[in-house]
Amino acid sequence: MEGGLWYYNIDQNGKGDDQTAVYRSYADGHWSVVKYAEWLNANAKDFPGGENAVQIAIDPNESLPPWERVDWDAMHTTEMAIPQFSHKLPPHGDQQYYELIGKYNQYSYGWDDKLDGDYWNISENFAYYSGERGKANDFYNTADTMLNLIILNHVLSAIDAAWAAARFNKFVDLYARAQLMRLPDGRAELAATACFSIRL
Repeated sequence: MEGGLWYYNIDQNGKGDDQTAVYRSYADGHWSVVKYAEWLNANAKDFPGGENAVQIAIDPNESLPPWERVDWDAMHTTEMAIPQFSHKLPPHGDQQYYELIGKYNQYSYGWDDKLDGDYWNISENFAYYSGERGKANDFYNTADTMLNLIILNHVLSAIDAAWAAARFNKFVDLYARAQLMRLPDGRAELAATACFSIRL
């Protein structure tokens, strides 16, 4: 049983890695921090707090990657000036960069198919990308579940071994507990504890 769980854990992690490469490549081809910064320059003043927004310098050299053309400090100043904006964009390549651009409406204007218009309407590329990123998360969540089952199997095996030993030795007490803990990033992790006491 454990061998199968390890195989499935490795398989799902590998699929998650492959899917991550797919969605990151899609994002790099269809989402631009330059387009997002241009939208901020044109529209930030129209939001509550916009009076504290600053002009974001954009290098006109289109041979540079988009993430090297924008003044990130100025962009962050503008993002933090608008209470409706919940985040500031992390650097390109960061896991949070790829998460935020497919999760929050403030980043929807960086997608190549998003036209000016309703802030709350997302574009088709935004929706597609969110789904692709979700697939990677599903693979990783399944891999995490397999790992938790492996740990649970070890805990149960230890309990069974201790119980078998306790049947032969009435002076041994066993206390075991397994609890599912929710991590800050939303994943679940199994925490298992076991205590033995010997009465002399």
